[in-house]
Amino acid sequence: MSKCSGKSARKGEECEEIASWIVSYGDLMTLLLTFFILIVSFSTMELIKFRKFMGAMRGASGVLMEQEGNSVVPRNLSKNAQQALRQDVLMENVNKVLADLSDEAEKHKGNGNGITIEKSKEGIRIRISSPILFNSGQAVLKRSAYRLFDLIALIIKRSNCSVIIEGHTDNVPIHTAQFPSNWELSTTRALSVLKYFVNVHDVDPHKLVAIGRGQYKPIAPNDTPENRSRNRRVEIYLNWEDKTGKELLEERNNKKQSTVARSSDK
Repeated sequence: MSKCSGKSARKGEECEEIASWIVSYGDLMTLLLTFFILIVSFSTMELIKFRKFMGAMRGASGVLMEQEGNSVVPRNLSKNAQQALRQDVLMENVNKVLADLSDEAEKHKGNGNGITIEKSKEGIRIRISSPILFNSGQAVLKRSAYRLFDLIALIIKRSNCSVIIEGHTDNVPIHTAQFPSNWELSTTRALSVLKYFVNVHDVDPHKLVAIGRGQYKPIAPNDTPENRSRNRRVEIYLNWEDKTGKELLEERNNKKQSTVARSSDK
């Protein structure tokens, strides 16, 4: 039976005392609940501040991809606007290196066909004539090319881009113990560039692909010494998309196959 049941004055006093105690207890629990809510809210605020701080630190050392807590791109922007803003931030990080790369390209002007740099929304294509990089019929990088690849590696690491390296030759056959054909020569040259990025600059190998095209992707007819010199080259594609080099290569091949299929249908 409850202590508050009955009609005696003593029991009435006990009931009043118990009721007062419950009110005080309820007030105490409410205060504790409020206290813990405040603690949790302060902790959440500090976590947000910490994430913003880490985002600022990462932004100072490179381009940020869109991740929770560290994105420099406002979430309420459209997808196209976010992509454009990321592109602007990215180019701020690489433009100075590109300027240095252009200066380095000027030094090699007149050596074969030199170096060309083409920028687009997708990334950068750097075309380098073989005489700048290798001796005739060889695939060992010249020391004079190291500075050039040091700058390219810096762009790769600052922009977190994926890279496709393509080796090309002219149509003059090569028959040596090391290189039975232009396939081997072009592939080994592309691999020499890839290994320089990995071994010297610790570039993530998952971001890199090396391809030997041989004489089958010329940019000029192989009918004069000058044109054959243009075809002997290494091309480096720096792609801003956050994909591996293998994925980018598969995409390029799929696009080419689709184009060929459409042409055959016509």
